[in-house]
Amino acid sequence: MRGKDVIDPDGIDRTIFATAPTVALQIASTKQFFVPLLPLAEKHRIVAKVDALIALCDALEARLKEQAEVQGRLAGAVVKQVAG
Repeated sequence: MRGKDVIDPDGIDRTIFATAPTVALQIASTKQFFVPLLPLAEKHRIVAKVDALIALCDALEARLKEQAEVQGRLAGAVVKQVAG
C-alpha cells in the first residue's frame, strides 16, 4: 500500500499509511533535537548492577537444577524402597 507524504508544522516528514503511520526523520531535522545521555559513571553503575543480577540468576538456576536432581534421586530411592 502506498502512503501519503505530508510535512507537519514542526518540520517532520511523515508518511501516513492506512494501517500504521510511520515517521521518517531527515538528518538535518534530527540535529535540532536534544537527547540527554546518562553520565558515564551512571552507565557503569547500571552495567555492574545488571551483571550482579545476572550472576544471581545463574546461581539460582544452578541451585534449582541441583535440587531437581536431588528430588529425582530421592523419588527413585522411595520407589525402590517401597517396591523392594
